[in-house]
Amino acid sequence: MRNVLKVSRLFILPCLLLWTVAAESMAAVSILPDKHGQWGAVDAQGQVILPFSYEDIVELEDGYLMAAKLSEDSPGLLYGVFNLQGKLVVPVEFLYIEYIRRHKLFRVARRTAPQGFKIGYLNGQGEVAVPVAFDGLDFISNNKVEPVNIAKIGRRYGYVNILTGKVLIPIEYEYIDVGPGMVNAKGEGIVAVQKGLRFGVLTTDGKVLVPIEYDLMGDVRLDRGALAEKDGKLVYLNFSNGKFLGVTDAAVEFSSDYYPHSTATVEPALFDGFYAAGAYPSMNSAWRAWQGGELRWPAVPSIEIKGDYAYVAFSIFKKAKLESLHHVLRVKRTPQGFDLLGLNESANSVQSNNFLSFRVKHGVAVCEKCFTQNVPGVWRLLPADRSLAFAGIGANIKKSNNPGSELVLLNVIAGGGADRAGLEAGDVVTHINDHSVADEDIHAVTSLLRGKAGTSVRLTVLRDGVPLPSVVSVERMLVSFP
Repeated sequence: MRNVLKVSRLFILPCLLLWTVAAESMAAVSILPDKHGQWGAVDAQGQVILPFSYEDIVELEDGYLMAAKLSEDSPGLLYGVFNLQGKLVVPVEFLYIEYIRRHKLFRVARRTAPQGFKIGYLNGQGEVAVPVAFDGLDFISNNKVEPVNIAKIGRRYGYVNILTGKVLIPIEYEYIDVGPGMVNAKGEGIVAVQKGLRFGVLTTDGKVLVPIEYDLMGDVRLDRGALAEKDGKLVYLNFSNGKFLGVTDAAVEFSSDYYPHSTATVEPALFDGFYAAGAYPSMNSAWRAWQGGELRWPAVPSIEIKGDYAYVAFSIFKKAKLESLHHVLRVKRTPQGFDLLGLNESANSVQSNNFLSFRVKHGVAVCEKCFTQNVPGVWRLLPADRSLAFAGIGANIKKSNNPGSELVLLNVIAGGGADRAGLEAGDVVTHINDHSVADEDIHAVTSLLRGKAGTSVRLTVLRDGVPLPSVVSVERMLVSFP
């Protein structure tokens, strides 16, 4: 039967403090000081199990006692661990000991120089799990659920399994980024790394997914891709469920698209449209602003006015004073332009009808009050086709998220790339650029099909269940959907 420790506090003599560690089995260990202030421990029969020679004794979980002694070689205390029978588990020679109950490990630090120390792990029997040889060993999450650590020696980083001690990623990278959305609860997934002046992506067992050849790279996640730059060119690294699907030309990402909203057609009203911040007219300019710390993520800051609502993401600006603002705002039309109001404010509200006021002329929206909130004051209306955004094959597609589901062309737009390549409604695409799409979701497939206008994508196609004689090359073109 596993003992569950409970601690009670008793006074047995004036000024004499007694700590009792009691187990369900009725066995007990009492921690108390002697008349000289030295601490020890006795069992239920009064037998001394730890002599009264320690500066402090603290109970740990799972039946361990941590004891501290003054160091003979340097100022401060040294710590060790005993079990409830008084058997030494961890030698009294460490500057720091933390018991990680989830993994049944002791995280320890040993002094190596007057101001230096090394970190490692010992198992529940005091045996080395991870050598005490690292300058840093850090969990990814605060709850320490994953059995892996980011390891550091000097100025180099790697990835270590703390249960086996196996180095999964060599300690040779200047930078390792692994966080929420990149690994599962077991610490398995992908990591972004820097070596020299180049960036790439590895699996958590050290295999190269994306070559370490990019000058810069955005935030990578298991279920979506990231922007990257190589030799001055922006590209998009496509990921789905931790699998790398290849590189495509970078499409423009707009900040207001980060907040899903209805795409249902509405009767266009005066001043409806998609406005991009004038200071960031392209993806390249947004990327540079993100690099320079002006933007929180690499996307063109945008406002979409659609009927009674505006879709915004002012929090993209690092210095904005509107971070807590809703991402969906009410729109009040004026003869000169429009005002943006909070969702809980009526269009007739005296207090809020000038919350942010925009005057629109010749496709340019000017907001004189925006600068007081550290938000750009000039926003330019994009063309109806939003030609900055992306180009595609000119077809509507259908695919469920079920593994093995088919990618079907629902219809082909006359004059588009798919139409010019001879594709028809009902055709089934099995591969994009030689990559099988059977297990990919609709977002991954769409990302592979989109790209820069004028570039091509190769499709392997079935028609009526029969493969077409050859791979079809489809030119990406700007397409305007009704």
